[in-house]
Amino acid sequence: MPKNRQDLDNSLKKQMIKDSARNIFLADGYEKTSITRISKQAGVTANTIYWYFSGKDELFAAVLEELISVFVSALSQRSETYSLEENLLWMLESFQFAKPLIITVHERSAISDAVATVHNNFHNSVESLLGKVLNESGFEAARIKPVIRIASFVVEGLLMHEVSIKEKQEIVKQLLAILSPLRDK
Repeated sequence: MPKNRQDLDNSLKKQMIKDSARNIFLADGYEKTSITRISKQAGVTANTIYWYFSGKDELFAAVLEELISVFVSALSQRSETYSLEENLLWMLESFQFAKPLIITVHERSAISDAVATVHNNFHNSVESLLGKVLNESGFEAARIKPVIRIASFVVEGLLMHEVSIKEKQEIVKQLLAILSPLRDK
């Protein structure tokens, strides 16, 4: 039977819980993941999880924050080296492993403040980076936000549907061709 793992530092124990939750969420999705199952994998009692997180949504949000932090950091580094097209395709490929979680985030955001906050923060971070790239690419400031929204909708649409890599590449290429005339000359 799992113990409270009093031998471990609280921050290490909390990280073990998040790591276990992340692995199960990614493998089986949100709905099939229980606090009991996470506690067993982490080697702690379910009550220990509730000591750190008020519920499954808060734990899910904490896992998402970590995943998003890694993603945004990588995107930030890439944005200086790669083209917008390359970065959009990289984003699509990067999110593929978490597709079930992306669907869940959209569903849970409507009923969970914790998940909605993480979702909004993610969009704000990515939109800020894309805004910087678009600004540096010569887009007029007033056009940047609508262009970002269009790109976000296309990326989310491509993530929600089964589309081949070749089709994704063509769609991203066409999107950028359509948006290209919106640049300042």
